[in-house]
Amino acid sequence: MKHFIKVAFKIFKYLSLAFMIIYWVYLLIDDWIFIEKYGGTDWLDADHIAVWFLYFVIYFLGFSVYYWAIVFTVILIYYKILPRLKQ
Repeated sequence: MKHFIKVAFKIFKYLSLAFMIIYWVYLLIDDWIFIEKYGGTDWLDADHIAVWFLYFVIYFLGFSVYYWAIVFTVILIYYKILPRLKQ
């Protein structure tokens, strides 16, 4: 069982990296209108970055909870329920 959790953690690391890259690229594409509208470095002030980071943390926590809930459910089904059905 520990082996599958280690494999799931490796997969989680790669999916987290992909999630971060996709999220920040999408965020810039999505907010590009505001960046052009307000121009210059106004969009780089601490308030905007803090809001973007807060949304990132919320979405990342949601992603993490769903991922680990699915992984632990699959592992428990594989190790606890399937062996009992085979008997």
